[in-house]
Amino acid sequence: MNSHLQFKKLNVVIPLFGVSRGGGIRVIAELANGLAQRGHSIVLITPPIICFPFPLDKQVKLISRDKYKSKNRFLGKFKDYLFIYENAGISGDIVLSNYYTTFFLGWMLKFFKGKKHVYFIQGYEPDFFDLKQSFSNRIKSNFAKLTYVIKPDLRITISQFIKNKIGKNDLIIINDGIDPKIFRKNIDKERSSSEMVICTIALDIKRKGFYDFIKAIEILKNKRNDFEILLFSSQHDIKLDLSFPYSIIFPSNDLEIVECLQKCDIFVSASHLEGFGLPGLEAMGCGAALVTSNSGGVTQYAVNEVNSLVFDVEDVDALVVALERLLDNPSLYDNIVQEGILTAEKFTWENMCQNFERELSQL
Repeated sequence: MNSHLQFKKLNVVIPLFGVSRGGGIRVIAELANGLAQRGHSIVLITPPIICFPFPLDKQVKLISRDKYKSKNRFLGKFKDYLFIYENAGISGDIVLSNYYTTFFLGWMLKFFKGKKHVYFIQGYEPDFFDLKQSFSNRIKSNFAKLTYVIKPDLRITISQFIKNKIGKNDLIIINDGIDPKIFRKNIDKERSSSEMVICTIALDIKRKGFYDFIKAIEILKNKRNDFEILLFSSQHDIKLDLSFPYSIIFPSNDLEIVECLQKCDIFVSASHLEGFGLPGLEAMGCGAALVTSNSGGVTQYAVNEVNSLVFDVEDVDALVVALERLLDNPSLYDNIVQEGILTAEKFTWENMCQNFERELSQL
């Protein structure tokens, strides 16, 4: 779809200080692709990278700093900042920041270069840091809070949960989405055994809740043995020493993620905090019954007892009960699956990009 006849052409630059195969960068890639396909000029600027972790449309321009060797880590970061600032200053009319570090760069470009500054908030960033771990984490958390005090030209976030946490009425909510042509149920799927497959993402990050999942499965395995465990992870070096049998997959693209999710009967998200919780929605689209913690942003699409079963964060016993209910109640399971598929169809990347295009065009 190309709607550049409806809206004036936008020139958007997106500075990125870190690029990884995470959900936040995934959303940025989908946004950049969608806006470029609508006839807008989109530029991504990054520090040195081997390759961008998600596919980019050929119309999206990627500017990456050349590799360099620096013994001084602080000096290297400063040069990255300067490189991104200089290139962003000449690359677009609108600077779209998506993290507290790039917020301050966008703020400087607004006042020194006359750019329009948009802050795209994908999570409540002050909570990203363990304040007990180090003094530097407390500094980072306070800087993140400061970005909610300084007002840009436009603030956009992905869920009502984040808007409530920040407490700013001017925040525009634009939900994440999925590609329904890719994340869909495999109608030819045949279960290889009578055992249901329970799946989750394995990440060695406490707030992602993987260790709560492990505790729940250990309890469940002591009570019954009529299910299998499938894990998938982006951490190839993750160390697992589990007391129960499992399979693990390391998907490298959407098709491999879909292949994994289509093998799932039940998908568990035990995360402690999510701005939106995209994997749960992707699992719904692929026909898995969602069991999720009440981690904040998931309530944008997850409705307890309707299209999912929702339990309190870190409540391992409640997670066990939810899994048992789905294992023992086929009619409940089928209803959750069908409602989940219907829900997933309402959240698409196309809708997200259309809403972004409308909001940016009003600047």
